[in-house]
Amino acid sequence: MAKRLQHSARDGAGFTLLEIMVVLVVLAILLSVAMPSYQQHFFRAWRLEAVTDMYRIADLQWQFRLEQHRFSDDFAELGVDSQSRSGLYRFRLQRGDDYFVIEAKAQNRALQDSNCQILTFRSDGRWQSMPSNTCWGEARR
Repeated sequence: MAKRLQHSARDGAGFTLLEIMVVLVVLAILLSVAMPSYQQHFFRAWRLEAVTDMYRIADLQWQFRLEQHRFSDDFAELGVDSQSRSGLYRFRLQRGDDYFVIEAKAQNRALQDSNCQILTFRSDGRWQSMPSNTCWGEARR
């Protein structure tokens, strides 16, 4: 009977320190692989918002030109804000007699997306991005 009452340390419920450490190492490895992909989804969503706002501003530019016979370089005249809805991009307008340019520049958290800092849209439909010219293409599709 005395033998039945004795318990070893391993018979109890719970995990050893070594088992917990192995699980933590495996989790750390999984997170280090998954985190960059997770961040890219945020970056793409932010870029998509900027592109959508730029299309809206371009549409307003064409409407303004129909009414005023010129393009605008003032956001107040167009009735829009100079920032994206989330505040992650600041827009800038340039205009000439027969063209306009809209530039979106990353700010706040969007600065973490170091390959895609500036996107430019020209009234003739051309897009240009800096420093990388590939990252904005997926947002415009």
